[in-house]
Amino acid sequence: MDSINDENRRLIYHYQELEQAVNVAREQMNSIQNNIFSGESTINTIESLAKSGSGVDDSDSAESIIPIGSGCFVHAEIKNVSKIVINVGSGAAIEKSTEDAIEYIKNRNNKFREMLEDMNKSLITITQKMNEIEQTLRSENS
Repeated sequence: MDSINDENRRLIYHYQELEQAVNVAREQMNSIQNNIFSGESTINTIESLAKSGSGVDDSDSAESIIPIGSGCFVHAEIKNVSKIVINVGSGAAIEKSTEDAIEYIKNRNNKFREMLEDMNKSLITITQKMNEIEQTLRSENS
């Protein structure tokens, strides 16, 4: 009887570990989805700035409202919308044309989507394992 209880304890512990893994994965997936949404929003902003910068006077400037913090904004003129500076991590930034910047962000979003897909597959596997443990515990307690 003790061996069954030990096995049940082991299964319950493993189930709890899997539950924690699911929670961590879901948090990570939410973060990735936020990154995708942010990327799409950035693409829309770049496209809007590029359109407003291609006016009748052939300038590369555009007017916008810029956040300055605490929910406050200022009206500003962006002098050059033909070049976008992208933070690539570790304090490094690169300058790209609007088209290249949009392509860079789309590629990054595609990588995020692939990560989500892989994580979703892992979640399905973990959930299946959790269901198996539940069934085993139920059958042993019956």
